[in-house]
Amino acid sequence: MECESGATTVIYETAELIEAPNWTSDGDWLIFNADGRIFRISSDGQRGTERINTTHLEDLNNDHVLSPDNKQIYLSSGDGHLYRVAIGGGQQERVSNQHEATRNFRCYLDGVSPDGDTSSYVRFENHKGVTK
Repeated sequence: MECESGATTVIYETAELIEAPNWTSDGDWLIFNADGRIFRISSDGQRGTERINTTHLEDLNNDHVLSPDNKQIYLSSGDGHLYRVAIGGGQQERVSNQHEATRNFRCYLDGVSPDGDTSSYVRFENHKGVTK
């Protein structure tokens, strides 16, 4: 939707639930989640949808953030950890702290600093069914 005129353009229609579209800073792509995976589509709809290869991560939630330089995507996974992967796809790198396997932690990504060196996230710890 154009803010000034209110004119709308549909670039993609699907019956599938898609979540959290984010623009790349150059305006060329929208990055979004669907079915536990991450995709991109060109902002004009001419190129896409393309799945971004995140290797074994197939349980992503809608918390993803693009790095300020548009080279990386930070992702929240169903395994409770946060990861980083190149925007073109490839091997992911876990960026959240290791935690004991006997404890139930979940991290939910909120943001990445402008220099890309710091992230903010919420961490939930479940003790015998009680979330803290």
